[in-house]
Amino acid sequence: MKKNIIFLMIALAGFMFVGVQSANAQQDYSVEFGWDDGNCNCDDPITKEVRFILYTYPGLVFVDDSGWVTPSANPNTINENGPIRTDCHSDCYIVVAFVKYEDGGGVCCTGSASETCTGQELIDGFSFTNTITMN
Repeated sequence: MKKNIIFLMIALAGFMFVGVQSANAQQDYSVEFGWDDGNCNCDDPITKEVRFILYTYPGLVFVDDSGWVTPSANPNTINENGPIRTDCHSDCYIVVAFVKYEDGGGVCCTGSASETCTGQELIDGFSFTNTITMN
C-alpha cells in the first residue's frame, strides 16, 4: 500500500511539473506598431531604432525584451520567442513600445505607447491599435 501511495505521489508531481512547463512554454510571437514622426526635428543622417518590452498584466512582472532593432518599415513588426501563456481569457500582458531617432547630436526624437493583449494575440501577431506620436 505504501508503495502505491508513493508511486501515485511521484506521478502527480510529474504531471504538475509538465503542466507548469507547458503553461510557460517558449512560443514564437510578434508585435507590430507604427509611429508618426511629423513632430521630429532631426538632422541627417538619422538612425532609427524600435523596441518593445513585455510585462504581465496586471502585476507588471517582466516577461521579455526585444532589445533595440533597426526598423525595416513603418509600421514595423518585431518577431520574438519567449515564455508566452495562452491560458488567459482576458488581457494578461502589457506591451510597451518605444521609438527613437538619433542624429549627430544624440537622441533627437522619441515616442512610446503601451497596450494590453492576450497571449494568443501575441502568438497570432499583435498589432497596436494606435499610432505612436513622436516628439
